Amino acid sequence: MPHPPPAKGETQPPGDRASDDPPLPVSEILLDYLAIALGGALGATIRFATAALLPTAAGGWPWATFAVNLLGALLLGAIAGVGRHTTRPLLFLTVGFLGSLTTFSTLAHELATRASFAVALAYGLATLSLGIAAAWLGHAIIHARLGNDP
Repeated sequence: MPHPPPAKGETQPPGDRASDDPPLPVSEILLDYLAIALGGALGATIRFATAALLPTAAGGWPWATFAVNLLGALLLGAIAGVGRHTTRPLLFLTVGFLGSLTTFSTLAHELATRASFAVALAYGLATLSLGIAAAWLGHAIIHARLGNDP
């Protein structure tokens, strides 16, 4: 069944497009990529600044990565609570900004290089469980504000 056409200002990335949808103009695709790149630059800059403000002692708790990953989960949960429309601002926020702000590869590296297995285990479990809770909370807050159940 074909997807309904996007509203004015919305685009559908290739994964969300039905095979019989007309192709997007190249200019629209390039603007989507530009929005993602700009969001990515902002998210990466904020993550770098957070790491500078919250340095990790050798073998200690990586507060900067922990903070940006939980914040990213909360924000993505809230954004997902609004709906599944693919707009350029959402591409900027989700794929670009939150995609570069949060980081699974750094999390994995930090888990693998902890001097203490107990710290690594606590950090991994806390990040996963609190990340899921933050995403759920963001989603629930938006649904409560919009007047419907999550």
